[in-house]
Amino acid sequence: MKVSDLMTTTVTKVKEADPIARVRRILGRQQFHALPVVDEWGYLSGIVTSADFVKIQGEEARHQVKEVMQRRVYTVRETADVVLAARFMAKYHVRHLVIARGGKVHGILSSFDMLRALTERDVPPKEREELEDPRAELERHGLKFVDSLASSDSRH
Repeated sequence: MKVSDLMTTTVTKVKEADPIARVRRILGRQQFHALPVVDEWGYLSGIVTSADFVKIQGEEARHQVKEVMQRRVYTVRETADVVLAARFMAKYHVRHLVIARGGKVHGILSSFDMLRALTERDVPPKEREELEDPRAELERHGLKFVDSLASSDSRH
């Protein structure tokens, strides 16, 4: 299987000069964890994750993406083998690989994309929507889901 089989090709990108508050809204609204950052000409220049905002929490309106983004971005070719990409991601604790062509963002591959592919590997596409809630299946095998926040709220 190739990276192109799993990567997301409709990628939301942000610009270096974008305000952090805008990026935070995009991440929250679309439930992303990272966004590629492009320069004024549209070339990949970094990546920004929700973790990058911690140091400026509460002051997002006064800061731009370029102040907090990570300039080290790992890229991969879409023809690369997914297993090799996964090994790299696991070894170096990388959660996102950007697929770039000629310096421009063409796609993104997240560890979640790989996990989803692993769980759907042997399931025909028509049956994927009908899959049972994984929690029910795991509970039959002795695993329990405990929401400690819900139980602490009911005690107060």
